[in-house]
Amino acid sequence: MEQEPTSVDDQFRKFISGALHTETISDFPTVRELALGRRDDRADQIRSEFAQLLRERSLDTDEWYRLTYVEFDDENHLYTFLQQLYAYLYEDGAEPSELPE
Repeated sequence: MEQEPTSVDDQFRKFISGALHTETISDFPTVRELALGRRDDRADQIRSEFAQLLRERSLDTDEWYRLTYVEFDDENHLYTFLQQLYAYLYEDGAEPSELPE
């Protein structure tokens, strides 16, 4: 039985709208600082919420646009970018290459 996605935490929404806004989304060192440079408990919560978002795919492209003013063509493009960003932030991955045009 498929589990219903949960809603995205309000604090994580604030992180998304601030750190991944249209003017900051491609400034990856700043995004990293915003995600990792917080109090330990807040940084852990951001990581946990980010992982949950990737598992559940609980934001669609319309909601993402409302939060960030960044438009993705489809959810696959959005979640490819988010997976790359997660890898960059938490797994020493390369900077994401799936930015929207």
